[in-house]
Amino acid sequence: MKSFVLGICLVVAIIVQLFVLQSWQVEGITPNVLLAFIVIASLFVKAEQLLWMSLAAGTLSDFYSSSDFGFYLGLYLLVAIISKYLLKYGETEFSWWRPLILLTLVCGLQAIIVNFGQVGNLSWWAVTKSVTQYVSLSVMVGAIWYLIIKQLDDLIARLSITKGIR
Repeated sequence: MKSFVLGICLVVAIIVQLFVLQSWQVEGITPNVLLAFIVIASLFVKAEQLLWMSLAAGTLSDFYSSSDFGFYLGLYLLVAIISKYLLKYGETEFSWWRPLILLTLVCGLQAIIVNFGQVGNLSWWAVTKSVTQYVSLSVMVGAIWYLIIKQLDDLIARLSITKGIR
């Protein structure tokens, strides 16, 4: 797939995550669009490109977050490496459910780490509800990213075949 198209998708994901979704929260919860993009993009790009995308997404997320600098940078780089390893290098036949399961596990782990300080202040029900909402919204965004990137990949493949015939 063309790196240019995925670069545009990354810019869209950054804009949506950092600027648009901050005002459109569901009960105070914002899905992690960038994490979903990194996991889904691991199916379509080489490892080096994925690491550069993770570096850009993590750095910009750290600039705009209130947590310690480097948290999102490290998280996105680690997720890029793990997802590229678990979702197999160079696989040509994609499974839609494998990246979504990986995204569920990673988002759940991130939500638990971020909400760890609130466990003592809130009830287990409130923490569980918050984590469940965050994970489900992020996985839905991941499914949308998969559909968008898969359609763009098919479109680019059809366009390149059409150009090759003429």
